[in-house]
Amino acid sequence: MADSRSLSLAWYQTTVFRAVCFAMLIILGGYMGGLASIRQALASLANMAYDEDLDKALSDYMDSLKELDTSKRQTLLLEMKSIIDEESVQKFSEQRIRDILMKADINSLAPIEQIRIEPLREKLPGPELAWLTRTELRVGRFIISVPVSEVRQRFELVQRVKQKYELIEATWDKEIAPSLLLTNGLILIGTFTLVGLVLVQLVRRYIRHVQEVLSGFRRWSEKDPSFRLPLHLSGEMAVIARQFNAMADEVELNRRKTLYLEKLASWQTMARKLAHEIKNPLTPIQMMVNQLQRKYQGEDPAFQHLLDEASKIIYEEVNALRRMVDHFSQFARLPDPVWEQGDLLRLCQQLIEMEKAAFPDHDLQLETKLASAPIMMDSQLMKQVIMNLIKNAAEANAGQLAHIKVQLELKELCYIVCVVDDGPGIREEDLGRIFEAYYTTKHTGPSPGMGLGLAICKKIVMDHQGELTVTSRPGHTVFRIQLPSQHKSEVMET
Repeated sequence: MADSRSLSLAWYQTTVFRAVCFAMLIILGGYMGGLASIRQALASLANMAYDEDLDKALSDYMDSLKELDTSKRQTLLLEMKSIIDEESVQKFSEQRIRDILMKADINSLAPIEQIRIEPLREKLPGPELAWLTRTELRVGRFIISVPVSEVRQRFELVQRVKQKYELIEATWDKEIAPSLLLTNGLILIGTFTLVGLVLVQLVRRYIRHVQEVLSGFRRWSEKDPSFRLPLHLSGEMAVIARQFNAMADEVELNRRKTLYLEKLASWQTMARKLAHEIKNPLTPIQMMVNQLQRKYQGEDPAFQHLLDEASKIIYEEVNALRRMVDHFSQFARLPDPVWEQGDLLRLCQQLIEMEKAAFPDHDLQLETKLASAPIMMDSQLMKQVIMNLIKNAAEANAGQLAHIKVQLELKELCYIVCVVDDGPGIREEDLGRIFEAYYTTKHTGPSPGMGLGLAICKKIVMDHQGELTVTSRPGHTVFRIQLPSQHKSEVMET
């Protein structure tokens, strides 16, 4: 008996687990390759959006704008100083300041109408003529507010563009790339978590089914040969279950055939010995009885009558023993089939015609949709089988009209011959033993049975690689012969 541990299966040894792991590796490789491609594409886009040369050019342009703006303001300041000269700045009026600005070409910075001149709200330290900010110029006790110049506006625009370029690079390094990695990492973790959960469920279910199948194998081989796997399994387990059940049915059928043939062989050996032992004394017995009748010359009529009656009984019993010996001899010398190409349909038609003449009181019919039924068989032996079944059906209905049908059909590469009658049927307790040698239910009548006919029929059908079965209930008895349409040797050659 195999070690039960050798039939166990660890979860990591299952094909499902290995297949899913292989699939997960493929998914991981593809996912990482896709992620690398996306990262490379985004990096390429970032490189296209941010150009170091362009950034340097923008910086240089900004510097030139800044210098230009500074130069213009300083020029304005110098021109104003040259105009003012020795005048007291504190005594300037607003109109005087406007005139000075016009002379100093304030329009180079901004239109004169956009300039606002406001008095100082508080006293400020420092020079009385100077730029406080880029847009505020102090002239004595006034503050001149100069709007942003066109140069300054261009400077600020270029500065914003440069900041966007710098933001692209900073965003890629600090936000886009980490966000991309985090998002895809979470997706990958979620994917593998889901795949892992599905894998666990699949493996558990697979292991449960495998263990169920293995337990069924052990139960069938060690305890219960009649056990069959349930058919609720799915996938490859269902295929295994169906194949196992078919194999177990075939093994059980072969086992029963083997047992039957072994038992039949034992009965044949016994029949051969009984035939030999019974046949030897029959002739001396019959000779001695004849001699007694010839030798007796007495005149006692009572004894003469007794002798005649005894001789008659002995003759009858000797003849019965001879018939028994003939049956034993026939059973002991069952010939092997002589294979030849025949037509099962034609054979059944011939038998129906013959048996109609033998049993005119019964209704015999042949039912078939076949035009022919070619098969390799021993026609004489098969004729003996079907004839015996028809004869049994007719004798079981002695004294009343019986409807006996011989049905022939081809089903799944097998010819099915059924002999059906509407007689009283076979008792349930007799069905299990009806094919046993020397078991008979015909103990009386004009032709009491020896219990060998059905045993011989079953042996002949089995020699034809077929099967003979019976089902019966009152009013409906069916003897079913199943024969392969192709002989085993033909199948092997094919």
